[in-house]
Amino acid sequence: MSTLTLSRSSPTNTTLTDSYGTVFYEVSTPLSLCDEITTIKRNGQVLAIIKWRVFEGSQLTMGGMTAPLSDVFPKSGILSNSRVFTTASGERLKWKCDSKRECVSADSGLPLATFKSRLFGSIGGKKSTLEISPNATHLLDILVVTWVIIEKKREDRKVIEAVIDGGSSA
Repeated sequence: MSTLTLSRSSPTNTTLTDSYGTVFYEVSTPLSLCDEITTIKRNGQVLAIIKWRVFEGSQLTMGGMTAPLSDVFPKSGILSNSRVFTTASGERLKWKCDSKRECVSADSGLPLATFKSRLFGSIGGKKSTLEISPNATHLLDILVVTWVIIEKKREDRKVIEAVIDGGSSA
């Protein structure tokens, strides 16, 4: 199993390093008052760009192609928070957004990646990690990109729920 360690708890502003401290991926999102743009780099080269749009559909640019997130990484069901991504070779990856936060093969159910979040990682020394199964190393780039998307969506959902909960208690 390969383990990538996050430098920060934010999925949109972090670096992912291996056990030797080598930076594999850099994820950055400059502060913006409106639409945000997240850039994911591997070895200093742009791997993907995600445009998070407030009033329009968000977009993913990767491999020279741009498409709406809702098309390339749709929810697996109407009421589901899980999302499915289909690779160019036809492999389907399903990120589950329950308490475990893992990605499995949508076809075989085999685990591909697991995100282990540490809320206060920098204080206790343990940081959040993204663990990649040995049978999924060929999917590393797409697992990182889809992980950024699913975690950003999860964080946004938590903010909305907090606002709704705060507003209903008044």
